[in-house]
Amino acid sequence: MKNEDDKYFSIDCFICENILEKIYSIRKIPYKLTNTYENKLLLKKCMDFHLDKIKKFVQKSLPIEMIIPAFPVKSPNPNKTISCFPDYAEVLALKKLQHLCNSIKEIYPPGAIITICSDARVFCDIIPFIEDNISNYSSEIIKIIQTENLNNLSIFKLDNLFSHIDYAKMKSNFVKEFPDNVESLKRKRFYSPDFFVMFSGLNKFIYEDLVYIYQDKSKPWIRNEAKNLTFQIIQRSNTWSKLIEKNFPQALRLSIHPQSAIAKKIGVNLVDADDLWRTPWHSVCCWKDNQFFLTSKEHALALGAHLEKAEEKYPYYKL
Repeated sequence: MKNEDDKYFSIDCFICENILEKIYSIRKIPYKLTNTYENKLLLKKCMDFHLDKIKKFVQKSLPIEMIIPAFPVKSPNPNKTISCFPDYAEVLALKKLQHLCNSIKEIYPPGAIITICSDARVFCDIIPFIEDNISNYSSEIIKIIQTENLNNLSIFKLDNLFSHIDYAKMKSNFVKEFPDNVESLKRKRFYSPDFFVMFSGLNKFIYEDLVYIYQDKSKPWIRNEAKNLTFQIIQRSNTWSKLIEKNFPQALRLSIHPQSAIAKKIGVNLVDADDLWRTPWHSVCCWKDNQFFLTSKEHALALGAHLEKAEEKYPYYKL
């Protein structure tokens, strides 16, 4: 006969598995693993890693904590986006995160909370973002969270850690604390399939932006610049991720980008898109065949879409 501890352990395991299933329901992976014994072991090890994190919250009847680096700034490329402000693409993505929290609460009353780790300033010395665009975008994201009553979402930025110094010093401080080597990333591209997939996906979007920014440069020059810039962005992103992990050590790690089925981060699909690596801040939202999807503004216009406004304030394209 099972004792009481066994009974509660079994209940906890059942709840944890159901919570993870809710998260996996919006999972985004770049490719499927082959059905080998080794891969099955890796999948189980990865699932156990996530379940162990969830279990620590369930055993204390606390909300499940999740973090996602996302919503940094709108792409300045007018071929991709409407303006520097969030549009309906961001609204739908934020609502999807809130819906995930709501769905977890249906099976686990303490529910879940998601911290959006958002700060384009960590990339400012690499990518020529306009400082005002970053501030305006971030302010509007916060406003959407408040006005749409997305009560389980919150924002974490560099300001939360370095509130009394200027942005240049902020970047300098966190880069020094978590250094990363670009040369090691360049070598990694040749032996890590997962890294190669990520590099290729990001490089495509960076190349498109540089084609617009450097219209007087040759295509070979832009390709080389895009490659170098991609490595730097991945390096800085890794540094930002380490800082986030240090401040949220117990939280489940979500990612806006596709992640391998055996990764410690869980890639999530917040809005359907015409490209697996497309994000709301590199896109516009388009309504076609009774559903929204992300695409570039250039493509939406080529399809013959016209501009509309959701809730009389959030722009999107409609076919």
